[in-house]
Amino acid sequence: MNKPHCLAWGPNASIVLDSSANPIIEWKIVSNGTDETFESLGVSSGTTANDGLCLAAAANSSGGNNRVYATSNCFGNAFASWYYSSNGSGGYNYFNVYSMGQLQYEELTALNTREGAFLYVEPTTTGTWQTWTPFDWSNS
Repeated sequence: MNKPHCLAWGPNASIVLDSSANPIIEWKIVSNGTDETFESLGVSSGTTANDGLCLAAAANSSGGNNRVYATSNCFGNAFASWYYSSNGSGGYNYFNVYSMGQLQYEELTALNTREGAFLYVEPTTTGTWQTWTPFDWSNS
């Protein structure tokens, strides 16, 4: 069985795409009543040094600074807030709230599926991976 492509920890707490035996990040959705974000709950194996970090992106209106990163500044931070919507087929698209505030609907994107590829926020684009499916590790 092929492992699915998942989000994993890369060098210096970067977030990368991975389908190998590297530590896959297990996420939980957390909310403080106004913001909702994805916080790392743990990993499939290995260190827990990055537990509690949240998924974030700070893309500007010119399209720069669009790489996804991990932050400990999870709440009251539009960079780390996400809106997600179902595609109706079990997958979800994750839109960055900061980008939405600039009237740019940029979503969590993998530009390709190679091992270690960084994640970005990009406008809805064909030829990229922008639909994500939650995976329940307790059943694997």
